[in-house]
Amino acid sequence: MADEEGPVTLQVTALERPFMKDAIAKFEQDHPNVTVTFTNQQPKFEDGSVQTILRSGGGPDVLELSAGPARVGQLIKNGLIPEINAIYSEENLTTNLRPYVLKQLDAYSEGKYSEVVSGIDVFQVYYNKAIFARLGLAEPKTWEEFLHICAAVKDTGVLPIVAGFRDNLQGGWMFGNIVQAVAGTQAMTEVIYEDGKFDQPALIRAGQTLSDFVDQGYIDGGQASALGSDQSMAAFFQGRGAMTVLGQTHLIRAETNDKVDISQFGSFLMPSPNPGQAPAATAGLGTSWVMNPNSHAPKASRDWLRWVASEEYVTMALKSGGFNSVPARKLPAGVSMGPMLDAASNNVDGAGYNPSVFLPAKAVAAWYQAPQAIVTKQKTPEQAMAEIQSALSQAKAAG
Repeated sequence: MADEEGPVTLQVTALERPFMKDAIAKFEQDHPNVTVTFTNQQPKFEDGSVQTILRSGGGPDVLELSAGPARVGQLIKNGLIPEINAIYSEENLTTNLRPYVLKQLDAYSEGKYSEVVSGIDVFQVYYNKAIFARLGLAEPKTWEEFLHICAAVKDTGVLPIVAGFRDNLQGGWMFGNIVQAVAGTQAMTEVIYEDGKFDQPALIRAGQTLSDFVDQGYIDGGQASALGSDQSMAAFFQGRGAMTVLGQTHLIRAETNDKVDISQFGSFLMPSPNPGQAPAATAGLGTSWVMNPNSHAPKASRDWLRWVASEEYVTMALKSGGFNSVPARKLPAGVSMGPMLDAASNNVDGAGYNPSVFLPAKAVAAWYQAPQAIVTKQKTPEQAMAEIQSALSQAKAAG
């Protein structure tokens, strides 16, 4: 092991962002014995890359990973990353993190924290302002108003809801919003953390709602099965449909990379058909920093986690314009997030679940397959939800 009182090299692996060079420079300035080497990569859970790295005895010292109970939660459960409660205490994170973040962490960490959450992904309906204005439409407050918008847009020959499920991602986001609207937060809480079932009537109704959207021409089932999420987003940004379901990260990234004018798009929460049920976004922990238990520089690794947990780091990230998640940490007064992040941030604390990041890997695969099977009529909603439940039961039985 390197002498951490002398020169130390800290290996950091994460996706490159505009603020990362400045963040590394500031860390090195404050830790003159440490040189950071950065790798632009985000290893994946689904192909086992993360687990292989952490079991290898080598690899980077700290990693930024996709977060949530189905990902980092499994690393904690299997003892693959060390506890960092001391950092939570030193940075007073139980006070400084948003309540939503602590609620999610406590659901699977049981007070033994092993990650520094960077941001939150929030999914809601985005719409083309020009199309709405041309048709005299306003953001819907009720399910009936939402269906009216779909019908009114369809009658003009424009596709009401742009969908691209071929690579699974948007199928998960969109179906999650429909499940939230139709079945509600409590039903999914019971499915994820208790003994609730996917094949219960409320969730089957959600599947039927997706099927109905295809039957009514609100979603083009053939297009949804043929397009991937990037293609459907491009179609939406080009005005080839009135609405879609996305996370705020996708619009901000499109503005940065593809020069999309995101001021042309507004957002609203999908209303519920259930009397008295308030509309809600769906959300999940986006990314988290974790420490490799095999780090050759454990002190420097912990110092890096303290740095990315700090108010100064989050402020630097936001001011760079390159941070596209809702910050997990509460912000100091006067720090602006920008209109798109502000809108997403306002909907975090009442948000339901994005099941894509809450379900175990085997169940996630079935979850992704369900909307594809429903929109192509390969399976009935009953069959699709029963297959998710079967996969979830197997995953829970396997531990």
